[in-house]
Amino acid sequence: MSGSGNISAASSIPGRKKFSRKSRETIQICRPKPCPIADLADRASTEAERQLELRTRDRQRKLIAKIDAALRRIEDGSYGFLRRDGEPISLKRLDARPIATLSIEAQERHERREKVYRDDKRQRRMQTQKAGLTPGLFYSPQ
Repeated sequence: MSGSGNISAASSIPGRKKFSRKSRETIQICRPKPCPIADLADRASTEAERQLELRTRDRQRKLIAKIDAALRRIEDGSYGFLRRDGEPISLKRLDARPIATLSIEAQERHERREKVYRDDKRQRRMQTQKAGLTPGLFYSPQ
């Protein structure tokens, strides 16, 4: 089977055209409007809607990229195996999350490490603030 066959089939994934259309709509929505909104509350509401729309489209874009990567792994025979050590990912996990690249156990380890990193970063930032320093600077301008 050729490498381009399955990837071109990916373009026919249900909903992919809808995502593309919605992305074009988002670009249109996010373009500056010719008449500014005078009321601050209306501006804030419009900006909040715009930000939500952008986050939604970004998540969809990332999902499509993960689907494409899963299709490439199916083509090259590595689908269903851990990236690092080649151990199989359970069918139950793949059924629940077809784009998974980690087993449940590996995902939990990854999330714990990520949480520890975030907590350490947050703790360092709080200590810096308590000391009266601006994060990223070596001294406090007083």
